[in-house]
This record gives sequence, C-alpha cells and structure tokens, in this order.
Amino acid sequence: MYIWEKEIKEINGEVVTFTDDTTAEYSEDYIKYLQSDEAKAIDKLYVEKIQKIKSDIIKLFVDSSANKYEIQNVLSGIWDDITRHEKNVICNLFDRTNYNDIDFRQINKLALEIQDKDFTN
Repeated sequence: MYIWEKEIKEINGEVVTFTDDTTAEYSEDYIKYLQSDEAKAIDKLYVEKIQKIKSDIIKLFVDSSANKYEIQNVLSGIWDDITRHEKNVICNLFDRTNYNDIDFRQINKLALEIQDKDFTN
C-alpha cells in the first residue's frame, strides 16, 4: 500500500509508518482516501481523492433520499461553514474580531512571510 509515492510499512490508528521509517499522523479518513495499491503522483492521487469524497457524499444523499432542494441547501451550508471557518482563522492570525477590519495589505504581508519559509523539514 502507498500514500503518494511512499510505501506504507504499517498503519497504527492515525499514525502511518513508511518503509523509509518516517512517520506521519493523518486522520483515518485521510488515510482511506489517499492510500492506494501503487505509487501515484500527487496530482493523480488528488483527482482520485476528490472522486472518492464525491462518491461518499452522493451515496449519503441517495441513502437519505435527499431531494434537489435539500442537496442544494446542504452544499450551500457546507460552503458557508468553510468560509466562516477561514474567516475565523484569519481573524485569529491578525488578532481581530471582525474579518472586515483586516486589509489586504496585512494579508499579503503575512502571505509573503509564510511563502518565504522552508516547510520541507
């Protein structure tokens, strides 16, 4: 079994140990969506991940006999929640209580600082 191009040696709950003896902690769903029988490039793996997630969501809608109106409201509500969570994270980063008090210049400055960091280690 693989996640990306790394071969899995062992999965213990949410901890994955690869054959190169590195470990990573992922949610069980993340492991379910990304593990595969063969090594795969990230772009191909993400396309497959999206297809698996979409399939699970559609199965849930079918099993719950959701109609088009309900599906539309669920998807809209999910998107609203995601947007709200993103705004809350950004407010926390800038120590603000109102998202509209943050100007784009501040966001751009922080983005450039993050971009310059080396996350390969």
